[in-house]
Amino acid sequence: MKNIIIVGSIIVLFVGYYFASPFIAFYSLRDGIQNGDSDKISQNVDFDALRRNLKDQLNAFQANRPAPDDNSVASLVKSFSPVVTSTLIDTFVTPKELCRILKGKSYLKDFMATENDETEKPDKGNSNREAKKDIFSRAQFSFSSPSRFVCKNSFQGCR
Repeated sequence: MKNIIIVGSIIVLFVGYYFASPFIAFYSLRDGIQNGDSDKISQNVDFDALRRNLKDQLNAFQANRPAPDDNSVASLVKSFSPVVTSTLIDTFVTPKELCRILKGKSYLKDFMATENDETEKPDKGNSNREAKKDIFSRAQFSFSSPSRFVCKNSFQGCR
């Protein structure tokens, strides 16, 4: 009888961990994003697989677009599209760049910054930090199947 209770307890713990693990991973990822911790983000996201999937999806999208009508420039652009897509994804889909984007930093903004922009940044930075803390407040979780966990998030009018 004692063995049955021990085995039953172990099974309950494993099943509980199975259903709790997506929530644990999500909250760990959320903490990494809010704190700008790229190491914590990289522990929770397989960036190699993410980059590979993004490249496949964008290349498939580009391949399904209609062929240009006798436009040599459009044909040239389409032929270089996979190379450019691959380079951009390899450059920007990294833990460090994800933290940079989620902090509201932009290469274009940094490049185009003027002295007037610098004086306004502290106020915008504070409001961005407050918005980032609230970004996950409306997250909804569910299991769509035993092996598929879904997280939906809507904030500032986006779904």
